Amino acid sequence: MRWHLAEFGTEEEKLLKENTIGKIDAFLEKFTADTDKLANWFSSRQSDRLQTWFEENLQSINKKLMWEMGTDVFGNQAEDLVVTITPEDNTELRPLVETMLKRAKPLPNWRFTQYRTPNTSAVSHSLARHNWNSAEGAIRFTEFNCFDLTIKADFIKKPNQEKDLQEVFYIAQSFLGEELLECWINLIFTEPKNLPLGPSILNRITARQGNITAEDNQFMPMEELRQKLNLAIAELTDRLPAEPYWATPFEGAYAVQLPHPEKVKRFSVTTYMPALIIAQGKRILFQSRAFSRHEEKFCYLKMVKDPEFHQNLQWRYSLEERLDERLRKAQAGCTLGGGFGLDACYIDLILHDIPKSVEIIRAELMQAQAPETTWLLFHDADWKDEWVGLLDTTPPPAPRYDKSW
Repeated sequence: MRWHLAEFGTEEEKLLKENTIGKIDAFLEKFTADTDKLANWFSSRQSDRLQTWFEENLQSINKKLMWEMGTDVFGNQAEDLVVTITPEDNTELRPLVETMLKRAKPLPNWRFTQYRTPNTSAVSHSLARHNWNSAEGAIRFTEFNCFDLTIKADFIKKPNQEKDLQEVFYIAQSFLGEELLECWINLIFTEPKNLPLGPSILNRITARQGNITAEDNQFMPMEELRQKLNLAIAELTDRLPAEPYWATPFEGAYAVQLPHPEKVKRFSVTTYMPALIIAQGKRILFQSRAFSRHEEKFCYLKMVKDPEFHQNLQWRYSLEERLDERLRKAQAGCTLGGGFGLDACYIDLILHDIPKSVEIIRAELMQAQAPETTWLLFHDADWKDEWVGLLDTTPPPAPRYDKSW
């Protein structure tokens, strides 16, 4: 279901969003009316009643929405209650939850959030199968503007065993919080606490981007690791361009060979930002905010017709130049490069004002006689269901179950 871009959808999609917002408002109204009852159930540990209430009221919006209630550990008022509404790994529902939180009116002694907050008493987590007191973690900065995480604990006997990964995920989510884990952690490794001296799993690597440095094997308690990760993210963000990408002309394009072209279906890429293009395929959950501090979205045009059209470089370069000129002039975005594959040609984009950009892009595509089967698609995990067709009659794109562009 398109959410951000439902305005470019069918009447059915627009009506579905309108009805969903109606359900959101009904939930918030019911919540406001029942705050005393909910607080009493929470304080008296009547979890069954809370479960029934949220099933009837929250999951009538969408059955994939999960909830948690707890005290405001990190807020200014310890007696306040926090209600977390999260789609968990159904990241395409994040836009819906964001809308819900924006429409929620401030309530005394209550706070809504869309990410599970860190749990300072995580050693007593209800899903723990082992004692977590011994858990330590280390982060390593990667070239994809994210971090790999290694956790070691007494209960881990061998590196990277599947039986340990679920519990290690719970450890990471509990101590770091859902937002840090979803947006900034890519790969998670496990390591025995008593690993013999010698090279570790990741070895002792120093990763650098500009002046950012982060060494692995600096294991520390998980509470300390959260603080270190927050500082590393702040440092990374400070190193991102101070201006939107549309405000600064690119210099020096690169030809990139994507890994496993038979899987991504795109074997020719020319780009001004090779690390970003590679990160789209390497990061488990791509996040534009890791590459821009100006709420820009990294996306692309996919145009499908026939092999002769896909490899018409002169046509694509001309279109790229016109799009770049008009988008920059409107302070709406810019082009990043392009490429072609077996069944499509592509133009990569960085968009700052998406509605304004769509108007410009559609006009230029029409003038260039692009095929009707042309779509604007997005890399971000929570935008994977969003798209805009060249025409109102353009059919939906094929579902993207993987990263095959």
